[in-house]
Amino acid sequence: MAKGIGFLHVRAFVEERFSASGWEQLGQRLSEDDRTALRSLTATGWYSLALYARLLHAVQDTFGWDEHEIIRQQARYQAERDLKVIFRVFFRLANPSYVVSKATEFWNRLQSAGTWTIEREGASKVRGTLDGWGVDRLLCVELVAYMERLIELVGGKNVVGEHPACRAQGQPSCVYTLRWRE
Repeated sequence: MAKGIGFLHVRAFVEERFSASGWEQLGQRLSEDDRTALRSLTATGWYSLALYARLLHAVQDTFGWDEHEIIRQQARYQAERDLKVIFRVFFRLANPSYVVSKATEFWNRLQSAGTWTIEREGASKVRGTLDGWGVDRLLCVELVAYMERLIELVGGKNVVGEHPACRAQGQPSCVYTLRWRE
């Protein structure tokens, strides 16, 4: 399950970039049940991660011009909104190391599934293993871009995120790495 605020950020991104008619165009790629569910979302509600994945696929299919670039842009937009709205107190004095140390707490506020194991590999590099979360490539693409932007927003420079192992490609867990300069 995923918090409704993420869905609402996707909608705000689409409407800001492509207007309200862009949101309507995207909706045509979704089933009637999905459109109905999206109309009744609240920011604090919990909704199906599979619905969220279908929404990302609709964004990619409707507006994608380069492999996953629109999803990366949407993820960066969402990280900016989350930092301003949801986590403004949590990250007010944050730096990349603090964000990494609080990753599990941060995750559990927006996702109901998935367990992180975080390994520090120096002052500005981290490796995270995510078990038991969704199995969809676009979810992973979005997550990498989201994490990169979050680290940038709290002072990380030259942030590089990678996803060397993915459940959507048959691996037992998703593995992510982030490195940056402070």
